[in-house]
Amino acid sequence: MTPVTLALVSIRETYEVLGLIGIVATLAGVWMQSKRTGLDSDAEEAVKDGVMTEMAARRRISIIAWGTRLLTVTGVVCLSFAGWKLFR
Repeated sequence: MTPVTLALVSIRETYEVLGLIGIVATLAGVWMQSKRTGLDSDAEEAVKDGVMTEMAARRRISIIAWGTRLLTVTGVVCLSFAGWKLFR
């Protein structure tokens, strides 16, 4: 193989890996979103049991809320960019 062919194969594989990362991140975000009510209620129960302070529970709920959105959007952006680069 020529160096140019190797470079093109390498670039294509990079976008394929980016697409796989996008799929995994999107699925993880969607899964977390579906489990979010349970995770939020677990934090509230920990406050009631005295295991966690109310401020820590609010912080945990906020992190879960932002994390699910961030994972989902990041996954969709990675997947879209990889698809755009692979199929243009």
